[in-house]
Amino acid sequence: MNNARQSLALGRLLVREFSKTAPRGTEQPGPRFHKLKETQKKFGVEDNVPVYLKGGVGDKILYSLTVLITAAGLGMSLESWYRLANK
Repeated sequence: MNNARQSLALGRLLVREFSKTAPRGTEQPGPRFHKLKETQKKFGVEDNVPVYLKGGVGDKILYSLTVLITAAGLGMSLESWYRLANK
């Protein structure tokens, strides 16, 4: 009976210890945090450029390639429907 009470008390103590939050302001953010904040500022600027093109030339190339592949797939799909309809 005594062993069960000790186990219960230990369980309550562990729950209390693991449920506490860390004190604020004890850790300083690293350099990656500051780099991330700079990137967020770049993407947050109101310059009438869509967010998917704010990454530069690489984003423009990927967007254009995606549109081209989508258009080609749509064209091939319409061609297949046309051939099936006229069989």
